[in-house]
Amino acid sequence: MLRKLVICALCACLGFSLHACSNSSQKPADDTQKPQEAQDSRGEADDTQPKPLLDSDATDEELLEVLGDEINVVTDEDYVEMVTEFQEHTEKYEGKIYQLEGFYTTENGTPCIARTVVDGSQKASSSMPLKYLPQEPEEDAWIRVTGIVNESELNGKAMPLLEVIVAETLDEQGKAELPAP
Repeated sequence: MLRKLVICALCACLGFSLHACSNSSQKPADDTQKPQEAQDSRGEADDTQPKPLLDSDATDEELLEVLGDEINVVTDEDYVEMVTEFQEHTEKYEGKIYQLEGFYTTENGTPCIARTVVDGSQKASSSMPLKYLPQEPEEDAWIRVTGIVNESELNGKAMPLLEVIVAETLDEQGKAELPAP
């Protein structure tokens, strides 16, 4: 009789264990359910997860507004010096956001933003290669580009360039020709 009682107790324990294990490993029958909010260890909603600043359908204007103070605007007076600095000392500016205006051109098949530098009777181009340009404007169109300065590979060659965040074609052209520093 004792033996029968021990066997019943063991069977009951084994049955409860199997039942508990099978419930914890079952997947919901409906795979179309929306994912639950992240929960902390107490099962409450976790509000510490960062929320995106913008929706995926945000406009360029909204993006620029969020970037706000992070954007370093390169003025006409500083253009030649800054583009030269980007190219010669990329590591000092890498990862920072800059906004430049100039005309759109391509140099050896590479999209660039450029200005003409006038030194007496000589003219030369001061340009910055662009990467991730969403769509190419017309040649010589006046553009404003906001992007991140980085050294990256473009056309198989490592070079300093501006990784485009926002590119705008402007109706009004600024100073296309700048004096040499």
